[in-house]
Amino acid sequence: MRSIKTISLFALSAILLASCVKSKDINFVSQSSPSPNVVGFPNQTQAAAFNIVATPTTYTFYVEASSQDNNLPATTVTIAKDAALVSNAGAYQLVNTTATVDPSTHLAPFELKINTTKIDLSHSFALGYTIASTTGGVEVASNKKSDLISVLAKNKWDGDYHSNGYFYHPTAPRAINNLAKKLSTAGANTIKMNLGDLGNVVILTIDDATNQVTSIVDDGPGPGVQPTRA
Repeated sequence: MRSIKTISLFALSAILLASCVKSKDINFVSQSSPSPNVVGFPNQTQAAAFNIVATPTTYTFYVEASSQDNNLPATTVTIAKDAALVSNAGAYQLVNTTATVDPSTHLAPFELKINTTKIDLSHSFALGYTIASTTGGVEVASNKKSDLISVLAKNKWDGDYHSNGYFYHPTAPRAINNLAKKLSTAGANTIKMNLGDLGNVVILTIDDATNQVTSIVDDGPGPGVQPTRA
């Protein structure tokens, strides 16, 4: 049974549990005022952690669409490499540069093939993409136009857990009992996980010597579908 010791979670009550992102005059998500249909990357930075294996590994990431009335037109999204962000191009291949938004999930999937044997683990490695165009009159949220994907080797805390404890929420505190929880590598000694039983994501820093959580940082709302590895 895996376990990680945690510091007092009273401070979590101060973490922002919801957000509304605005891009100039474009409301990326708004239920109170008219806004155009828009697309963007759910998170502008994310970490993709892999085991080092001989065969290429597939990593899926998403562009997310939003509409005022949830009635999106047929939309195709095209992405391109961001020359200012992409590095070590020989270690990966972008499988598709265009994808159609699924009207039921509002997500357009893109796949990368990562050759993990070519990753130099002594150096930072990241891939950057930007939304180049859309169809159907859908606009691009300028503050969600680009995505930076950090490529990492999995740390020892990466994996599936069950969570037990108490969630100190400012308005609805509650017990957490045997809740399945995925911990994903965010750095050499950091992991990402959902906050309590909510969708918001937090980053935990863990002391390697004591297995003690030393800091908790809010990483904002998670995407509609979490990135997957196969």
